Amino acid sequence: MLYMARRFKDAVVQIRQTLTMEDRAPTILTSLALCYLQLGQVSDAYRALQRAFTAIGQHRAAARAGAYAETPERDLGLALLEALEAEPIRVAWLNAQVAVQLGERDRALQWLELGYREREGEMVLVGADPGFGPLRADPRFQDLQRRIGGLG
Repeated sequence: MLYMARRFKDAVVQIRQTLTMEDRAPTILTSLALCYLQLGQVSDAYRALQRAFTAIGQHRAAARAGAYAETPERDLGLALLEALEAEPIRVAWLNAQVAVQLGERDRALQWLELGYREREGEMVLVGADPGFGPLRADPRFQDLQRRIGGLG
């Protein structure tokens, strides 16, 4: 709204505040880049877009990795998960999703714990997300869900 009202400086302040809660959301980072462009801060816009593109690429790689879970190419899915885990900017919730799809439950729980510690925004949805169904009976998942609160 602030962007549409041409209040770009105010929008940057608000977006930066939002990014303290969730610093890997491609849509938010793209909005920040658009504001920076309107303010003539091209290098800041570029950095925001690079972060957005990294996040988008991770989501695409995660979708591919998960798709391999039930195929003879499961090893390719594991290789993609390892590549995601090696990224300098990691999305713990996303990596946990892929690990669950690949049957790597302990690995998924480790990623969820990291997401909790780093306060990833998506973590409030863990209890409601059907993708984490295979973890629901695990006491570690139940403990994590209790600590998170949120939906579920």
